[in-house]
Amino acid sequence: MVRGSCWRGLSRQANQLVFSRPTLAIRYSSTGINTNVLDSLRQRGMVKDVTSPELETLVSRRPVTVYCGFDPTADTLHVGNLLTIMGLAHFYRHGHNVIGLVGGATGLVGDPSGRTTEREVMQQEALDKNVSGISETLQRIFKNAMQSGDAATEVGTGSRKPTVQFVNNAEFYSDLSVLDFMATVGRFAKMGPMLGKDSVRSRLASGDGMSFAEFSYQLFQGFDFVQLHQRYGCEVQIGGSDQWGNITAGTDLFHSIVASSTSSSEIDAADPAASDMTSTADLSPKSLFGMTMPLITTAAGEKFGKSAGNAIWLREDKTSPFDLFQFFLRVTDEDVGSYLRYFTFLSLDSVDQIVAKHMEAPEARFAQNVLAKQVTTLIHGKQAATSAAAATEILFSNAQQPAALTSEAIQHIVGKAPSVQVTLSSLGDNLTMAKLCVLCGVAQSNNEARRTIKAGGIYLNGKRVEEPFAAITELDVIDGKYSLMQRGQKKRVVVEWVTD
Repeated sequence: MVRGSCWRGLSRQANQLVFSRPTLAIRYSSTGINTNVLDSLRQRGMVKDVTSPELETLVSRRPVTVYCGFDPTADTLHVGNLLTIMGLAHFYRHGHNVIGLVGGATGLVGDPSGRTTEREVMQQEALDKNVSGISETLQRIFKNAMQSGDAATEVGTGSRKPTVQFVNNAEFYSDLSVLDFMATVGRFAKMGPMLGKDSVRSRLASGDGMSFAEFSYQLFQGFDFVQLHQRYGCEVQIGGSDQWGNITAGTDLFHSIVASSTSSSEIDAADPAASDMTSTADLSPKSLFGMTMPLITTAAGEKFGKSAGNAIWLREDKTSPFDLFQFFLRVTDEDVGSYLRYFTFLSLDSVDQIVAKHMEAPEARFAQNVLAKQVTTLIHGKQAATSAAAATEILFSNAQQPAALTSEAIQHIVGKAPSVQVTLSSLGDNLTMAKLCVLCGVAQSNNEARRTIKAGGIYLNGKRVEEPFAAITELDVIDGKYSLMQRGQKKRVVVEWVTD
């Protein structure tokens, strides 16, 4: 991370902003890039607009640094953020550097995009907590993404390895006064384009109007883009389709700064680092670029990311891996193909094969199972996804012997399936299979339990119970915590073993 004044690369001379090259020298490997990332994203339906067709040429010639910003409105992210996270991950897997920017400063203002009312002012303590939580979420997901599938080979075969960084934009504003900001950045902001942004026009047309703080948000996001270019060599910003106005605010601000600066030839002569860069022409500060990604809706036209009106979060203490798994398992047949392209790294050929197999027996939900496992692995890791899948089979499968019975898998369904608590001290001769059936409610009496066991209809931990008077022992308790009592194919009860 390059640190220093938030005005690195921007100096004031005779009331002019003078552009200078980033002090960070960037060298590129000629073999460090894989296929054109924009082609790959378009084939997946993940590109809505780009600010210039030159971006296509740029990303196919050499690695670039790309960023996406995340507004710290909560202490983690939700599945509505997942498409832009996947966008960053695809850039990384194609050999480009990526930055996740968290708005530790701009969160005090709040992005008005897509909102009909102004956000409530957030206290600094809450903001800091949110910034920390979002940073942790991003780091975890990227760690899992790097371990997913063929990520190690997809980033290219050159000596240069792409980088992932997470930045708090508070570092851009710590030493910056309002007067400095308005005298330098504000002077490049033209009212016409600012008033023409969709987020501004819609709010001005509403009864409540728009505060100057929210109106100015696009300047802050534009300044973030310029600062990321100066400090980290960032040239591309991606975001949701509602971010088009904020993204173009950054590209416009940059172009205005360049237009007011000394010529690039003068910069080259004054910059001793220029000769160390691989291609001076490629790296000359002429343009920044933006790309937006589509707003995802379900086949029914509903906004993606909610379940019964509640957000699906990307942190297990707010939405468990099991519940995340269930969310994607419930995706409709009409949506599952698109979501496999959006939210997994599976090849498009693999997606087509999965969908084709799914359509042979849609009721088996084969494609949804693949989607749920892939996304849960990306968000929470392979072990959590395996446990969530096993818990799903325990709770919903028609099989009489659910696979992968572990305490982790059973724990996912505690509170979602019927359960009883039994003390560990009751283990032994006095607690028989028949008595446990009655305690669990799978039989109304000892006689009914005995008849059902003799008929082969009772299972404990996936194994058929043969003897109604057999004692329950520690061997029947999984990891000293749980047992699973089952009658027939569907009725299952979790036994929680507790101390006295």
